[in-house]
Amino acid sequence: FGGEVTDYHLGLKFVTFHGSGHMVPQLQPQSALHFLHKFISEQDLSPLLPLNETLVKMTKAEFEHADRMWIEAAMQPPSLN
Repeated sequence: FGGEVTDYHLGLKFVTFHGSGHMVPQLQPQSALHFLHKFISEQDLSPLLPLNETLVKMTKAEFEHADRMWIEAAMQPPSLN
């Protein structure tokens, strides 16, 4: 994974890029381009996890399936179409 996204209230997001320090475009150019493309086109920066209310109602098998599906979606290569 290239970083982390934390979503806050009213659409505020905190984004980190692993291995870049404060120079994201210089040290992680592909991640920077992917982020800008997603940001400008108003796409989600990462797949959303189920809500806590949903998670607590899941069986272990349902949780493991949801977890696998999220990991597969998160590991998709960036699409810069």
